[in-house]
Amino acid sequence: NSNLPQQLLAMSGLGQVMSKYCLSASLAAGLSFPVATLAKSAKMVPVMIGSLIFGGQTFSTRQISQAAAIVGGTSLVTLGEGSGKSGSNSAAGIAFVLAALGCDGLVGGVQKRLKVQCKAQNRKL
Repeated sequence: NSNLPQQLLAMSGLGQVMSKYCLSASLAAGLSFPVATLAKSAKMVPVMIGSLIFGGQTFSTRQISQAAAIVGGTSLVTLGEGSGKSGSNSAAGIAFVLAALGCDGLVGGVQKRLKVQCKAQNRKL
């Protein structure tokens, strides 16, 4: 539909593709799978930050606490499962997974802004 904000849709789609690419590239560059899993399990943090910065969303103390509890619990489980495994992680792999998380944050914010704009113009996606 030509009435939809095409630039926001394109940014969202490109961000999703880049996030997937960066995660795959991080593994190819030598990041261990447990570290990649741990990083992606914390995805909700950059998404919340992106929604705050790009989408203008606000979060209650309860929502922030819930996100921290989920990320903390997931981290404990992931680290506990991988405690006996040794693996090295390359700087490039870490850079790629951080880029993937950055893209996730951008996508979260752009999608929030898209939703707000469409709602203001009384459109459905």
